[in-house]
Amino acid sequence: MPLSEIILISMGLLAVATIAAGLFRNFSIPYTVLLVVIGIAIAELERFWPSLQALETFVLTPELVFFIFLPALIFESGLSLDARQLMKDLAPVLTMAVPALLISTTLVGGALWLLLGIDLTTALLFGALISATDPVAVIALFKELGAPLRLNVLVEGESLFNDATAIVVFSILLAMILEGTEVSVMSTGAAILQFFIVFVGGALVGALIGLLVSEMLYQLKSTISAILSMSVVTAYASFILAEHVLHVSGVIATVSAALMLSIYGMSRIPVNVKPIVSETWEFVGLVANSFLFLLVGLSINTSSLISHLDSILVVIVIVLLARAATVYSLVPLTVKFFHLPKLSIADRHIMWWGGLKGGLAIAMVLSIPESLPGRELLINLTLGVVVFTLIVNAWSIRPLMHLLKMDRLTEDEQFEFERELHHAGKQSAKLLRQYRELGVLSNQLGEKLNLKINESFKNLSSNIITKSSRRQVFLFSLKAEFDALEQLYSTGIIDQYTFLNIKNILQTDREKFQQNETALEDDMLLDQGTLFHRLELWILQFTREKNWAIPFLSHFQSLRLKQGIQRRIADIVMSS
Repeated sequence: MPLSEIILISMGLLAVATIAAGLFRNFSIPYTVLLVVIGIAIAELERFWPSLQALETFVLTPELVFFIFLPALIFESGLSLDARQLMKDLAPVLTMAVPALLISTTLVGGALWLLLGIDLTTALLFGALISATDPVAVIALFKELGAPLRLNVLVEGESLFNDATAIVVFSILLAMILEGTEVSVMSTGAAILQFFIVFVGGALVGALIGLLVSEMLYQLKSTISAILSMSVVTAYASFILAEHVLHVSGVIATVSAALMLSIYGMSRIPVNVKPIVSETWEFVGLVANSFLFLLVGLSINTSSLISHLDSILVVIVIVLLARAATVYSLVPLTVKFFHLPKLSIADRHIMWWGGLKGGLAIAMVLSIPESLPGRELLINLTLGVVVFTLIVNAWSIRPLMHLLKMDRLTEDEQFEFERELHHAGKQSAKLLRQYRELGVLSNQLGEKLNLKINESFKNLSSNIITKSSRRQVFLFSLKAEFDALEQLYSTGIIDQYTFLNIKNILQTDREKFQQNETALEDDMLLDQGTLFHRLELWILQFTREKNWAIPFLSHFQSLRLKQGIQRRIADIVMSS
């Protein structure tokens, strides 16, 4: 097909996705589910409408997923993820991404081997690829309904690391099948060692690339266009370098690079640039997801799925049970073992039901060589499970969250909402008064609007006074301190070290207070409680008595004095 036709059809598909999103905006249909349904409908129309037969070549391929869609989607997720919350919940995230996926692979593979008579290694191969999660529809719904940040990070963080684990395990099992290696203690040990090398190697490669790009952008005082360009380079270079040059995990490399850029790069660029970078990558993610899920729909042959319906239904039940076994057992055990805040049973329900399957599973199953026996069956089983989770699970997440009362505002959120409404009412009245003084509004119209404003906001002031508590006043004060800190950093009054140091203290204060721990002192925590200062003290233990270190210690003392002055200035400004 000529390149011009490929571009034309691609733009047509993107236009269809955009128009459909606008038309169905008021319906409770997740965007990705809608795209899959549209893709299936277009694929069915190809049989009866000759002019659509050009779309037959537009199917999902492993190359499209691994080289085009996956790096962009992973980088966008990693960049937007709350890195601090991810570090706090890294234990349950990695538990769901590694041990849980391995257990799920074993359970699904073993069940297929027993119930469907598939070769054990081939069944395990299917277990690995179908255990990869793709919660795009769920995350979009979380943002719309305002789901708890922690649940959002757990689901999205699991997906990022889970995808990497699935790809590595799938690659190892596929190599074993092609080489004719039987599952044994020796081969399992070699596979575990290879998995560890690939996983850790990917993390190191990505972290190094992310740090280098962050430092380069900072030292060169880069413009917005340079920052955006280098973020694209980081996303694709980290994936391809790791996966195809160094033969380590490209997914983990891209996740690590995105997190490093988020922590060390985004915190050092001008405040007004951050929203531009975030919105640009949101757009990239939207376009990638639009094409990906349309192509998922176009790749589905409904008649073939119907012919394998009995096997597909059995596999769907197996996959759901395997997911439940890991979520309801490993997550609470991990939280308890690492002394983390408890996860409610409602959160676990959503983590279980929100384990959707998507384009990555299809890409992996399509990458299986045609010479492998049972390939056609695996493709149909994969497509069947993907369609079920995208249409049934994704569609029912909203009512499930409503049933579990997860779409309601907390007491603190309700107070903040009413406080902002009260502020809006005061500003409206002030603006109305100014318009009347300038003669823009007549007295009659002004009185009418004033009555409406008073009627709309009359109960809010008393509610805020009644509901305000020490806890809510403290959280509001912290928010004001965060805003003041951002202003001090953006105007250059404090440097990055001081900014990150104080920001870390404020975040720690907020988290402790939200967990209803003991009240904090009026003054901010001292430096000895921070990671930065503990590292400095550890280094000083080995250098303070060394003559060669005197110039460095003198420079260090000057820096600490400067930062101490900046801290005092910041304390005064933030408390005023």
